[in-house]
Amino acid sequence: MSGSFFRHEIDIADDHVAVPGEDDWNRRILRLIESADVEGLRAVWPDYAKEARVDMGFKQMAFLLGALGGSFARAEVLAYGPLYGTGAAVVQITPNE
Repeated sequence: MSGSFFRHEIDIADDHVAVPGEDDWNRRILRLIESADVEGLRAVWPDYAKEARVDMGFKQMAFLLGALGGSFARAEVLAYGPLYGTGAAVVQITPNE
């Protein structure tokens, strides 16, 4: 998700999303994904990619949406947290039937 990361060694017990605003953005995007709000997601996508320094400009979501025909039935965030300063998530997406 967000792209800022620690460039120095950290104690993994103290790991956190490096930039609080990026954490806010990640959580907002995850809420949109969980609500299957593809239009809302597309509306904020460019700002999210820029402001949260998202890996590859969030193109992985474009790829996923392309594979799913542009929408999906539902999604569940199974986990979200820091990964050496970045925001990382595990999301289960259920395609439309």
